[in-house]
Amino acid sequence: LSEYAKRRGYTKEQIKDGGSKYNYLKTDLTSGAFTNYKIKKLKLHGEFYTWLGSMYGVGKPDKPKGEWQISFNFPYSKMILSILEGEARPYFVKNPKAIEDRVTDNKPYLFLFYIQLTKRKQKILTTQPIKIINLLKDMKLPEKILIRPKECFKVLKECLIYFSEHYRPVPEIEGFSLYNDYHKTETVKLSLSISEAFKKYSYADFKNLLKSISIKDIREAYISFKRPYIKPKSKSKLNKEGRELLKRTLKWFDGKITRIPREVQESIIKMYIKKIGYKNYKELFEREANKTKANAVEFLTKVLPDELKGSHD
Repeated sequence: LSEYAKRRGYTKEQIKDGGSKYNYLKTDLTSGAFTNYKIKKLKLHGEFYTWLGSMYGVGKPDKPKGEWQISFNFPYSKMILSILEGEARPYFVKNPKAIEDRVTDNKPYLFLFYIQLTKRKQKILTTQPIKIINLLKDMKLPEKILIRPKECFKVLKECLIYFSEHYRPVPEIEGFSLYNDYHKTETVKLSLSISEAFKKYSYADFKNLLKSISIKDIREAYISFKRPYIKPKSKSKLNKEGRELLKRTLKWFDGKITRIPREVQESIIKMYIKKIGYKNYKELFEREANKTKANAVEFLTKVLPDELKGSHD
């Protein structure tokens, strides 16, 4: 249990203290460990519930060779079923830091906002716009918040700030954009960073911003989220032996390969040395370059591609 507490972000000192939190962790571990969630004040059919559960429940049949049963629970059910029914991409985007985040234990709406962020991620940095009221409904916020624009603003602002500051070194959000109506031809877009100035915005300040795109009610605006750009890791450079081999290859190509620019030749050779390995490349180079009828063009266009394909097979 102490190991599990570590995984959930408890410090050594807190673990030593023990106490009532262990009762929560026992319930958590029993009902699904990392997939467990707790939602207070969830309104269903006119009544409020404290909702406990995990990603799925499994029914093992008593009857030999009977069919097993599986049910996917809220808030995962919609996402999982859309994948199984072929309506969504067959994978989840997740951040393991969200598992360790104890703040969301007490503020489950933050985790539900995180789910909205991750399921809307695209290859580009910006998500597809969604109407704010629909976003908040998908987060299963209680009706008492949904009917009040000011309360909607407070929840949205807290979520935006939280995920712009946490899960570093790369937070989930860098900024966001507001739209008057994403589906109309005369869409007006307002892009905002989650700056120190934004963190001080009051509801009145935000309403003035919305006026600039002709929106009176925050719930009617559309919003998209922009995550930070992550600079790709630079490709590893060739070592001294690799650079010498590159130099020898280019010298062999001089006057023999004229249709491919020199800088392109260099880039291609570097790629092959890295992909098939220095030793294999060196053996191929010395074998081909020392032939009686050495053919540089054939080496570049046939020998190396065939070797790369063979190594991948």
